[in-house]
Amino acid sequence: LSPVICNTMDWILNPSSASTVITVAVLFNVICLAIFIGSLFGMLPTGPFGKFNDILDNSSFNLKINGRLSFCIMEAPNLVWCFLALFVWNRNACYSNPSNYLLLLMYGGHYLYRTIYYPLFVMSPTSKPHHILTPVAAAWFTLVNGFIQTNYMFGEQCSAQSDYSLRFFLGMGLWAYGFANVVRSDLILAGLRKPGETHYSIPRGGMFEYVTSGHYFSEILEWLGYGIAGWNLGTLTFSWGTPSNLIPRGIEQHKWYLNKFKGEYPRQRKAVIPFLL
Repeated sequence: LSPVICNTMDWILNPSSASTVITVAVLFNVICLAIFIGSLFGMLPTGPFGKFNDILDNSSFNLKINGRLSFCIMEAPNLVWCFLALFVWNRNACYSNPSNYLLLLMYGGHYLYRTIYYPLFVMSPTSKPHHILTPVAAAWFTLVNGFIQTNYMFGEQCSAQSDYSLRFFLGMGLWAYGFANVVRSDLILAGLRKPGETHYSIPRGGMFEYVTSGHYFSEILEWLGYGIAGWNLGTLTFSWGTPSNLIPRGIEQHKWYLNKFKGEYPRQRKAVIPFLL
């Protein structure tokens, strides 16, 4: 086991080769495409999360953990990769490029919010526990995606040349707009219930006036902006990976709301993409 352990530690504590990161990114995109198609056409089951949290309650394997802890587990790998890139990896020319730090600020800032602030200060203390498969399934995405993102910022295939193009700053602006609406959407959803309540209500305001999954659309916008700013295989992989996961789920949520509230539900709302889908 010693060579395996040494190789694993080297993989974690140092940037990986360009060929390795490109291979991982391509495979990750292919897997996301397979998940997208499988979920969209009902070949994969709906994940046990959110409104579908109880979908596995009658299964033989029904281990659940605290909802707040679950969020921390599923999002934490992103911060681990950011820490390694900033404080552990060997320095190269890319560490002198301010553009890479701006990308890291976008990426790490989102996950500081998602890993720490959101579960501790936005989620209700009485949030439903999550099935253990939820953080496990999400953690593989964040673990692999964090590897790709940080290597494209500070690994062998990073750019040592600063990017002050209009595209970069337009992407940053779209990221900021998306992130602001992610936070707003989270607060709207958190405000639908008073402490102790368990019933569902129709969310209103912000992106929810246009789509059922306003929080999902906001996150799609956010990472689209990030991808445009970075404009490389790594950042664009995240731009694709996000909707590949959230669009099928958003469609299922839309069906759930229509069935739950029937005539009360605003018929002009789309599922995930305003005016389109």
